[in-house]
Amino acid sequence: MNPIKSLGLCTIIFFLNFMIFSLVSSHGIHPLDSLAPFELKQVETLVKKSYKNATFHYAGLDQPDKSELLSWLSNGQSKNFPHVRVAFVIARSNSESHLILVDLSRNKIISDKIYDGNGYPMLTIEEQESASKLPLEYAQFIASIEKRGLKLDQIICEVFN
Repeated sequence: MNPIKSLGLCTIIFFLNFMIFSLVSSHGIHPLDSLAPFELKQVETLVKKSYKNATFHYAGLDQPDKSELLSWLSNGQSKNFPHVRVAFVIARSNSESHLILVDLSRNKIISDKIYDGNGYPMLTIEEQESASKLPLEYAQFIASIEKRGLKLDQIICEVFN
């Protein structure tokens, strides 16, 4: 692609995102409103820049500080909420779980920590489908089914999160 055309396209996309964000914030979006579809797309774009093969397990609003919110509410919500909207993301890449914070107003990742605690995030739909097929391809499982006098087409394997 022509780099000049690409630069123009990037400028247009940035401008549209800026205008939409300005429009939404000027119409008094509530600080606890869920992420809008354009915000989710913004998060996806930023995370995919850093991790090409990322799978998303959660993306939602990182809630503002409670004292800031209560102060804003007690002042009659006369002006826009001073806290920037931040998205909290759980993504997997290269066999690691990442806890990512995205500042939506600055269009940038502000925190990216590798989760090293216990457990894993929920499986994506694709991972659930793959996991459901695994037993039907595993020789010992197939042998145990045949030993019981059953056929594989009589067996259903499902994953429940």
